[in-house]
Amino acid sequence: MTVLAHPLVDVIIVGGGPAGLAAALGVCRAARAAIVFDSGHYRNEGVSHFHTFPGRDHTDPSELRADARREIETRYPGAVIFIQGEVVEAKKVEDGSFELRDAVGRLFKGRKLVLATGSRDILPSIPGYVDCWPGQIYQCLFCDGIEHKSTATAAGVLCLSPDSFSHVPFNALTAKRFVPAVTVFTNGSISHNDPRLAPLLRKGLAVDHRLVARIEKLAADAQGGLRLHFVNGPPVDLAFLVHKPPTELSRASAHLASQLGLELTPGGEIALSNAFQQTSVEGVFAAGDCADPTKQVVRAVAQGVTAAGGLHKALVDEELAAA
Repeated sequence: MTVLAHPLVDVIIVGGGPAGLAAALGVCRAARAAIVFDSGHYRNEGVSHFHTFPGRDHTDPSELRADARREIETRYPGAVIFIQGEVVEAKKVEDGSFELRDAVGRLFKGRKLVLATGSRDILPSIPGYVDCWPGQIYQCLFCDGIEHKSTATAAGVLCLSPDSFSHVPFNALTAKRFVPAVTVFTNGSISHNDPRLAPLLRKGLAVDHRLVARIEKLAADAQGGLRLHFVNGPPVDLAFLVHKPPTELSRASAHLASQLGLELTPGGEIALSNAFQQTSVEGVFAAGDCADPTKQVVRAVAQGVTAAGGLHKALVDEELAAA
């Protein structure tokens, strides 16, 4: 006989970031019961503030998480059970519900499942890169950058492969709105006569083809900037460097998606089958970075609420069918 650590709930939400918390809040508004698993690991660890969230611009991510959880526990007492820990196993059982096992072996069961397990950035092996990420190396200039306007003089955009050049023009011209001098550092990945460089040069951007040897953080404060050291020639000091590394599903996202047999997009995110965050497996919903290539906090919140609406509709349909 299967022994559950907690009675059956309407939904189990795996992930305690913005998407998972928003899904939990939406579930509360439908008077549903939920369990939220929070591993305590978040893609934006190390980020001091997030932006482009109306009413919460320039907010510490940990503050948003704490406020959201407190709001749920205060306004909807008993509706959501928060569990600190990781889910290591998930499967759909014969009755259409989902059984999940946590890292200490406890078994939980939910009628529906939301994955809000995030993604991770694949950082390059350049010495010093990790030390400067994300305080001095920015991947998104909507998230960081304008804080340097009128105070900094130079910034850079890093390109490590020909395939990643598609991000360079956007990032370089955006950076130039914040600082007067912007240099594209190709690290030898783009030839000197590549025609894609010509428009950038005409817009007053500089291009440096030298190989990057290491990156040095100049101060603990993000405003302290960084120094690029090259294999040959003098170093360059910058207020910030822009680089968009590739991403992949977090370990938890990839593990659970594989166990559940979820389809993935060509970009590696969990594929969605409708506008309500439904995945390729009925009853499984995905929200936030694990299902969205843009990976923005405000979109994660919207997707979490949307998933709550989708799963509630699915539960209502089942309840009507059983009547």
